[in-house]
Amino acid sequence: MMKIRRRNLKWTEISMANLDLNTLISHFAQSNKAEGKSPKTVSWYTEMLADFAKFQRSVGATGILSEFNLPNVRDFIVHEQNRPVSPYTVQGKA
Repeated sequence: MMKIRRRNLKWTEISMANLDLNTLISHFAQSNKAEGKSPKTVSWYTEMLADFAKFQRSVGATGILSEFNLPNVRDFIVHEQNRPVSPYTVQGKA
């Protein structure tokens, strides 16, 4: 049986609407590391974005980029405001 080799696609060849938020978060973390941001900053950004992706899944979204819109972000902010966290934490996530 012949093994088929998958070629790496360029960003311009990828259907952006179908990208998974977790994949994008991972790429964003790598980009931040490459830019020399501190490990703590990279971790903080990753955690905040992962919280949003987790919230999206909890409300029934599949977690792909095409579902990322302003009403979903507002729902997430309201959700965070109703949690026992400081306003500064909510602002950071926003």
